[in-house]
Amino acid sequence: MRIRQPLALLLGGLVSASSMGCAAYNAVLSKNSHPTQQSSPAGDRLVAIGRVFENQGNYERAESLYRSALRTDPRNEEIRQQLAELESRKNGRSFRAGTESAIAQADAVSGKAKSAGNATQQTTMNVGVAVADAAASLHGSANADLEAKKEIALTAASTTGDHLIGKAEQAVASTEAELASVAEDVTEQSDETAADAAALFGELEDFTAVAESAAEEVNAEVLFGEEADETSEQLFGDAADDSGEDHVVDFAEALVADEATGEADEIPESDVAQTDLADSSPVDSSPVAETVAAGITVEQLLAALESPELHRELLLEGLSDGDSEESKAIAATLLGELPASDQDAAAALMDAMSTAESCALKLAIVDSLIQRREFSDAAADTLLGIVADNDPAVMAQAVSAMRHCAETERRAETLLVLTQLLSEGDAEIRTAAALTLADFGELPQSLHQTLEQLADRDPDVNVREAAGVAVGRLLVTADSAEMEIQIIPR
Repeated sequence: MRIRQPLALLLGGLVSASSMGCAAYNAVLSKNSHPTQQSSPAGDRLVAIGRVFENQGNYERAESLYRSALRTDPRNEEIRQQLAELESRKNGRSFRAGTESAIAQADAVSGKAKSAGNATQQTTMNVGVAVADAAASLHGSANADLEAKKEIALTAASTTGDHLIGKAEQAVASTEAELASVAEDVTEQSDETAADAAALFGELEDFTAVAESAAEEVNAEVLFGEEADETSEQLFGDAADDSGEDHVVDFAEALVADEATGEADEIPESDVAQTDLADSSPVDSSPVAETVAAGITVEQLLAALESPELHRELLLEGLSDGDSEESKAIAATLLGELPASDQDAAAALMDAMSTAESCALKLAIVDSLIQRREFSDAAADTLLGIVADNDPAVMAQAVSAMRHCAETERRAETLLVLTQLLSEGDAEIRTAAALTLADFGELPQSLHQTLEQLADRDPDVNVREAAGVAVGRLLVTADSAEMEIQIIPR
């Protein structure tokens, strides 16, 4: 058997022989590595669902799932790396070298400003002492003159105050008399209003009693036919004779009749037909049918985590009728665990991918298609759209998944996008783009030179490592393009 471009066989040896740490390689590549269908353990499902929660910003729930996965496989370094990345995302990124330098300069400037401020404060205190001394010397000479002026002012104020107090007392007495008169008028008007309200309330009670009696008799007429009709007429007549309110009874009868007629007119014939059909059809009492109306929740879908195949119908309903984008993304992720022979799952994923709105849901669907080995040009278009939206929550994962576009009709467009991402401001995106390009085989010489420059001069250590790994892989690919490996049977 002959194998061309044996990239998969050479990758392990290349990475182990490299002097670089390759932490970035493990971190980014683990986001899209899928075990085989037959051997996928529950821990991998926990990580996949945790990634959905992380993409949705639900970090606490994501951390809980990652730790549950780690308990099932304590030696799994990829899960530990996922936890470390989540912790870094929760706490925020550390300062880079340039930022540290800027902070140091700011601290230095702050120290100088503080020293200058202390000097200014001391100068101000000295001036204040001098002014205080001058004021004390002036105080002695002006004290006698001040006492004389104070005596004159007190005498004038006393005379003026007595005059003003007299005027104020007269004004208060006049105001009190006016207020008493107004209060008396208001009280009389309130008493009259209360009496009128009581009379109106009594009339309202009488009217209500008569109307209720009339309505009861009309209902009796509708329910019991002619016999009730005769009885109600007699009762209506008695009520009219006793109360003297004939017009009230007539009004109640007309009102009830109009309401009954209006309700009958408002019911379309189609609704009546549907009601009859619904009454004659059997009721679906399955758990899925009971939850579709309200939307399938995250908690219901997590019940399928251990055995997705046993909850196939629930997952299909969750993808189409989940109560949130998060629920739909979890359903899509677990549908990726179903056998490749399940064409309903494949069709449901493709339909959902064409209508999904959030980038997190689109990425979950694409990830399941990769898991099921059903990646297509449509999935490649979706990935390119996710990257174009530049959603920071899923950007690095989407860029890493673009390695699957290498064998599609979108190869050229994907190469162009990845080349542009090598100059992205976010180091994590540059790292993912460099590693993803390494899976495209032979690349243009200009792009190869760009990767070499990143490996030598990028300010971020992870980007330098990723670009170095990519350059090494591309060199091996180019040298072994015509390599033939002969496998000799024993």
